[in-house]
Amino acid sequence: MRLLRPVALLLLLTAVPALHAQNSNRNLLLNAASASQPRQISLGLPISGNAYIFEDGLPVSYYNYQLYPYKSWHSGVSHESTQTMSPQDMVLKYGIISYSVDSRSRLAGDRFEGRINYTLNHFGRQAVDANIATPVGGGWGVSVGTWQNFDPGSNHLVMSYLQERTQFYKAALSKTFADGRGKAGLIYQYSRYLNHIENFGPFVFVGDGSVRQLDGFRLGYDAYRPADRYVSFLDVSTGKMTEMSIDDANTDRIHNVNFVLDYQPAERDGARRPQQVQDRRELAQQPHDLLRNDRRRGQRLLLRRRDPV
Repeated sequence: MRLLRPVALLLLLTAVPALHAQNSNRNLLLNAASASQPRQISLGLPISGNAYIFEDGLPVSYYNYQLYPYKSWHSGVSHESTQTMSPQDMVLKYGIISYSVDSRSRLAGDRFEGRINYTLNHFGRQAVDANIATPVGGGWGVSVGTWQNFDPGSNHLVMSYLQERTQFYKAALSKTFADGRGKAGLIYQYSRYLNHIENFGPFVFVGDGSVRQLDGFRLGYDAYRPADRYVSFLDVSTGKMTEMSIDDANTDRIHNVNFVLDYQPAERDGARRPQQVQDRRELAQQPHDLLRNDRRRGQRLLLRRRDPV
Protein backbone atom coordinates (compact mmCIF):
# COMPACT_ATOMS: atom_id res chain seq x y z
CA MET A 1 0.00 0.00 0.00
CA ARG A 2 1.45 3.27 -1.04
CA LEU A 3 1.86 5.76 1.76
CA LEU A 4 0.72 9.29 1.04
CA ARG A 5 3.04 11.98 2.32
CA PRO A 6 1.39 15.06 3.84
CA VAL A 7 1.74 18.44 2.29
CA ALA A 8 4.07 20.80 4.15
CA LEU A 9 3.14 24.42 4.57
CA LEU A 10 6.35 26.39 4.10
CA LEU A 11 6.36 30.00 5.18
CA LEU A 12 9.12 32.56 5.17
CA LEU A 13 11.61 32.93 7.98
CA THR A 14 10.99 36.63 8.32
CA ALA A 15 7.71 38.51 8.16
CA VAL A 16 7.82 40.73 5.08
CA PRO A 17 4.64 42.81 4.67
CA ALA A 18 2.77 43.06 1.37
CA LEU A 19 4.90 40.60 -0.57
CA HIS A 20 2.33 40.40 -3.35
CA ALA A 21 -0.79 42.41 -4.10
CA GLN A 22 -3.19 39.48 -3.82
CA ASN A 23 -1.21 37.89 -0.96
CA SER A 24 -0.80 41.01 1.18
CA ASN A 25 -3.17 39.71 3.87
CA ARG A 26 -1.51 36.30 4.22
CA ASN A 27 0.14 35.67 7.58
CA LEU A 28 3.88 34.91 7.56
CA LEU A 29 5.05 33.11 10.69
CA LEU A 30 8.40 32.56 12.33
CA ASN A 31 9.60 29.00 12.81
CA ALA A 32 9.44 27.84 16.41
CA ALA A 33 11.48 24.68 15.74
CA SER A 34 14.49 26.12 13.92
CA ALA A 35 16.11 29.53 13.57
CA SER A 36 17.33 28.85 10.03
CA GLN A 37 14.65 26.74 8.33
CA PRO A 38 11.22 27.54 6.83
CA ARG A 39 8.21 26.61 8.92
CA GLN A 40 6.55 23.29 8.05
CA ILE A 41 2.95 22.51 8.98
CA SER A 42 1.20 19.33 7.84
CA LEU A 43 -2.13 19.95 6.09
CA GLY A 44 -2.90 16.25 5.62
CA LEU A 45 -3.31 16.43 1.83
CA PRO A 46 -1.69 13.81 -0.44
CA ILE A 47 0.89 14.90 -2.98
CA SER A 48 3.58 13.24 -5.05
CA GLY A 49 6.99 14.81 -4.59
CA ASN A 50 7.98 17.57 -2.23
CA ALA A 51 8.68 20.69 -4.31
CA TYR A 52 7.59 23.37 -1.86
CA ILE A 53 10.18 26.11 -2.35
CA PHE A 54 10.78 27.61 -5.78
CA GLU A 55 13.65 29.81 -6.88
CA ASP A 56 13.76 31.50 -10.29
CA GLY A 57 10.89 29.32 -11.53
CA LEU A 58 12.42 25.96 -10.55
CA PRO A 59 12.06 23.82 -7.40
CA VAL A 60 14.94 24.16 -4.97
CA SER A 61 14.53 20.42 -4.37
CA TYR A 62 12.27 17.99 -6.19
CA TYR A 63 12.18 15.43 -3.35
CA ASN A 64 12.84 16.17 0.31
CA TYR A 65 14.29 12.77 1.13
CA GLN A 66 17.14 13.33 -1.32
CA LEU A 67 17.76 16.98 -0.53
CA TYR A 68 15.84 19.13 1.93
CA PRO A 69 15.28 22.63 0.47
CA TYR A 70 16.74 24.49 3.45
CA LYS A 71 20.14 22.93 2.70
CA SER A 72 20.52 25.21 -0.33
CA TRP A 73 17.91 27.96 0.16
CA HIS A 74 17.34 30.74 2.65
CA SER A 75 15.23 33.86 2.35
CA GLY A 76 17.45 36.93 2.46
CA VAL A 77 18.88 39.99 0.74
CA SER A 78 20.17 37.91 -2.19
CA HIS A 79 16.55 37.58 -3.31
CA GLU A 80 14.82 40.34 -5.21
CA SER A 81 11.39 39.07 -4.18
CA THR A 82 10.00 36.33 -1.95
CA GLN A 83 6.32 35.57 -1.60
CA THR A 84 3.97 32.87 -0.39
CA MET A 85 1.78 31.19 -2.99
CA SER A 86 -1.73 29.93 -2.26
CA PRO A 87 -2.77 26.39 -3.36
CA GLN A 88 -4.82 27.77 -6.25
CA ASP A 89 -1.87 29.85 -7.45
CA MET A 90 0.46 26.87 -7.19
CA VAL A 91 -1.91 24.63 -9.17
CA LEU A 92 -2.08 27.15 -12.02
CA LYS A 93 1.64 27.95 -12.02
CA TYR A 94 3.37 24.70 -11.05
CA GLY A 95 0.65 22.02 -10.83
CA ILE A 96 1.16 21.46 -7.08
CA ILE A 97 -1.53 21.57 -4.37
CA SER A 98 0.29 23.29 -1.53
CA TYR A 99 1.17 26.54 0.11
CA SER A 100 4.64 27.29 -1.19
CA VAL A 101 7.37 29.89 -1.37
CA ASP A 102 8.25 31.52 -4.70
CA SER A 103 11.48 33.54 -4.82
CA ARG A 104 13.55 35.42 -7.40
CA SER A 105 17.31 35.96 -7.24
CA ARG A 106 18.54 39.53 -7.11
CA LEU A 107 20.13 40.69 -10.37
CA ALA A 108 22.04 43.91 -10.96
CA GLY A 109 20.04 47.03 -11.83
CA ASP A 110 21.02 50.45 -13.11
CA ARG A 111 22.75 51.56 -9.88
CA PHE A 112 24.93 50.16 -7.12
CA GLU A 113 23.10 48.46 -4.24
CA GLY A 114 24.51 46.90 -1.09
CA ARG A 115 22.64 45.14 1.71
CA ILE A 116 23.71 43.35 4.88
CA ASN A 117 21.92 41.83 7.88
CA TYR A 118 23.48 40.52 11.08
CA THR A 119 21.69 38.36 13.66
CA LEU A 120 22.79 37.28 17.14
CA ASN A 121 21.02 35.37 19.92
CA HIS A 122 21.84 34.57 23.55
CA PHE A 123 22.87 30.98 22.74
CA GLY A 124 25.75 32.29 20.63
CA ARG A 125 24.22 31.85 17.18
CA GLN A 126 25.45 34.38 14.61
CA ALA A 127 24.19 34.84 11.06
CA VAL A 128 25.39 37.18 8.31
CA ASP A 129 23.37 37.90 5.17
CA ALA A 130 24.96 40.19 2.55
CA ASN A 131 24.57 41.11 -1.11
CA ILE A 132 26.18 43.57 -3.54
CA ALA A 133 24.73 44.30 -6.98
CA THR A 134 26.18 46.82 -9.43
CA PRO A 135 26.16 47.62 -13.16
CA VAL A 136 29.48 47.36 -15.01
CA GLY A 137 28.53 49.10 -18.27
CA GLY A 138 26.86 48.25 -21.55
CA GLY A 139 23.79 46.87 -19.82
CA TRP A 140 25.86 44.23 -18.03
CA GLY A 141 25.87 43.80 -14.26
CA VAL A 142 27.03 41.51 -11.47
CA SER A 143 25.43 40.46 -8.20
CA VAL A 144 27.31 38.68 -5.40
CA GLY A 145 25.79 37.47 -2.15
CA THR A 146 26.39 35.15 0.79
CA TRP A 147 24.53 33.68 3.75
CA GLN A 148 26.62 32.49 6.71
CA ASN A 149 25.19 30.78 9.78
CA PHE A 150 27.17 29.83 12.90
CA ASP A 151 24.95 28.02 15.40
CA PRO A 152 26.43 26.20 18.45
CA GLY A 153 22.94 25.26 19.62
CA SER A 154 21.50 25.46 23.12
CA ASN A 155 23.37 22.34 24.29
CA HIS A 156 27.00 22.66 23.22
CA LEU A 157 28.58 19.52 21.80
CA VAL A 158 31.98 18.22 22.91
CA MET A 159 32.88 16.59 19.59
CA SER A 160 31.94 19.67 17.48
CA TYR A 161 31.71 23.34 18.29
CA LEU A 162 28.84 24.07 15.90
CA GLN A 163 25.65 22.08 15.59
CA GLU A 164 24.83 23.91 12.35
CA ARG A 165 27.18 25.63 9.94
CA THR A 166 25.65 26.95 6.73
CA GLN A 167 27.53 28.57 3.87
CA PHE A 168 25.77 29.89 0.77
CA TYR A 169 27.70 31.71 -1.95
CA LYS A 170 25.78 33.14 -4.91
CA ALA A 171 27.03 35.04 -7.97
CA ALA A 172 25.03 36.28 -10.96
CA LEU A 173 26.01 37.84 -14.28
CA SER A 174 23.12 39.69 -15.91
CA LYS A 175 22.34 41.63 -19.07
CA THR A 176 19.66 44.31 -19.21
CA PHE A 177 18.27 44.85 -22.70
CA ALA A 178 17.68 48.34 -24.06
CA ASP A 179 14.25 50.02 -24.26
CA GLY A 180 12.94 48.01 -21.30
CA ARG A 181 12.78 44.76 -23.29
CA GLY A 182 13.79 42.60 -20.33
CA LYS A 183 16.75 41.00 -18.64
CA ALA A 184 18.79 37.78 -18.75
CA GLY A 185 20.93 36.30 -16.00
CA LEU A 186 23.26 33.38 -15.34
CA ILE A 187 23.20 32.45 -11.63
CA TYR A 188 25.53 30.10 -9.77
CA GLN A 189 25.29 29.10 -6.11
CA TYR A 190 27.51 26.87 -3.99
CA SER A 191 26.01 25.59 -0.74
CA ARG A 192 27.73 23.81 2.13
CA TYR A 193 25.43 22.65 4.92
CA LEU A 194 26.60 21.01 8.16
CA ASN A 195 24.06 19.87 10.73
CA HIS A 196 24.33 17.70 13.85
CA ILE A 197 20.99 16.47 15.19
CA GLU A 198 21.34 16.54 18.96
CA ASN A 199 18.10 16.40 20.91
CA PHE A 200 18.69 13.41 23.21
CA GLY A 201 19.05 13.42 26.97
CA PRO A 202 18.80 10.84 29.79
CA PHE A 203 16.40 11.22 32.70
CA VAL A 204 15.15 9.14 35.61
CA PHE A 205 11.63 7.67 35.61
CA VAL A 206 10.52 7.71 39.24
CA GLY A 207 7.72 5.15 38.87
CA ASP A 208 4.73 7.19 40.00
CA GLY A 209 4.39 8.87 36.61
CA SER A 210 6.92 11.59 37.31
CA VAL A 211 10.48 12.02 36.06
CA ARG A 212 13.54 13.83 37.37
CA GLN A 213 16.84 14.90 35.92
CA LEU A 214 19.83 12.62 36.06
CA ASP A 215 22.42 13.87 38.53
CA GLY A 216 25.16 15.77 36.74
CA PHE A 217 23.24 16.10 33.44
CA ARG A 218 21.38 19.32 32.58
CA LEU A 219 18.62 18.70 30.07
CA GLY A 220 18.77 21.18 27.21
CA TYR A 221 22.35 22.21 27.98
CA ASP A 222 24.53 19.09 28.20
CA ALA A 223 25.15 16.79 25.23
CA TYR A 224 24.46 13.05 25.40
CA ARG A 225 26.92 12.07 22.67
CA PRO A 226 30.48 10.74 22.70
CA ALA A 227 33.35 13.20 22.45
CA ASP A 228 35.04 11.24 19.66
CA ARG A 229 35.01 13.27 16.43
CA TYR A 230 35.40 10.24 14.15
CA VAL A 231 33.02 7.48 13.14
CA SER A 232 33.84 4.08 11.63
CA PHE A 233 31.60 2.44 9.03
CA LEU A 234 31.65 -0.18 6.30
CA ASP A 235 32.05 1.38 2.84
CA VAL A 236 29.65 -0.63 0.67
CA SER A 237 31.48 0.44 -2.50
CA THR A 238 34.83 -1.01 -1.37
CA GLY A 239 33.81 -3.52 1.30
CA LYS A 240 36.35 -2.03 3.72
CA MET A 241 35.99 -0.32 7.07
CA THR A 242 36.46 3.44 6.75
CA GLU A 243 36.92 6.23 9.27
CA MET A 244 35.52 9.71 8.70
CA SER A 245 35.17 12.94 10.63
CA ILE A 246 31.66 13.38 11.97
CA ASP A 247 31.60 16.89 10.48
CA ASP A 248 32.35 15.54 6.98
CA ALA A 249 29.79 12.76 7.42
CA ASN A 250 27.06 15.32 8.18
CA THR A 251 27.93 17.86 5.47
CA ASP A 252 26.05 18.37 2.19
CA ARG A 253 27.72 20.14 -0.74
CA ILE A 254 25.43 21.46 -3.48
CA HIS A 255 26.05 23.24 -6.80
CA ASN A 256 23.21 25.11 -8.53
CA VAL A 257 23.33 26.79 -11.95
CA ASN A 258 20.28 28.66 -13.28
CA PHE A 259 19.72 30.68 -16.43
CA VAL A 260 16.79 33.10 -16.45
CA LEU A 261 15.45 35.07 -19.42
CA ASP A 262 12.72 37.68 -19.52
CA TYR A 263 12.74 39.17 -23.01
CA GLN A 264 10.17 40.99 -25.14
CA PRO A 265 11.12 41.31 -28.83
CA ALA A 266 11.14 44.73 -30.45
CA GLU A 267 8.16 45.67 -32.64
CA ARG A 268 8.48 44.98 -36.32
CA ASP A 269 8.52 47.87 -38.75
CA GLY A 270 5.01 48.90 -39.64
CA ALA A 271 3.45 46.93 -36.81
CA ARG A 272 0.67 48.76 -35.04
CA ARG A 273 0.96 49.38 -31.36
CA PRO A 274 -2.03 48.50 -29.12
CA GLN A 275 -2.42 52.15 -28.12
CA GLN A 276 -2.54 53.26 -31.77
CA VAL A 277 -5.25 50.71 -32.52
CA GLN A 278 -7.24 51.82 -29.47
CA ASP A 279 -6.93 55.51 -30.46
CA ARG A 280 -8.15 54.73 -33.98
CA ARG A 281 -11.17 52.86 -32.63
CA GLU A 282 -12.05 55.73 -30.34
CA LEU A 283 -11.85 58.20 -33.25
CA ALA A 284 -14.00 55.94 -35.42
CA GLN A 285 -16.73 55.78 -32.76
CA GLN A 286 -17.26 59.58 -32.67
CA PRO A 287 -16.65 60.98 -36.17
CA HIS A 288 -19.70 63.26 -36.23
CA ASP A 289 -18.79 65.11 -33.04
CA LEU A 290 -15.34 65.81 -34.42
CA LEU A 291 -16.85 66.89 -37.71
CA ARG A 292 -18.98 69.53 -35.98
CA ASN A 293 -15.98 70.92 -34.14
CA ASP A 294 -13.71 71.04 -37.18
CA ARG A 295 -15.31 70.18 -40.50
CA ARG A 296 -12.07 69.90 -42.45
CA ARG A 297 -10.40 67.81 -39.75
CA GLY A 298 -13.55 65.68 -39.41
CA GLN A 299 -13.45 64.85 -43.11
CA ARG A 300 -9.94 63.55 -42.73
CA LEU A 301 -11.02 61.39 -39.79
CA LEU A 302 -13.92 59.97 -41.76
CA LEU A 303 -11.48 58.88 -44.44
CA ARG A 304 -9.31 57.20 -41.83
CA ARG A 305 -12.36 55.36 -40.54
CA ARG A 306 -12.40 53.24 -43.71
CA ASP A 307 -8.93 51.87 -42.89
CA PRO A 308 -9.03 48.35 -41.52
CA VAL A 309 -8.43 48.13 -37.77
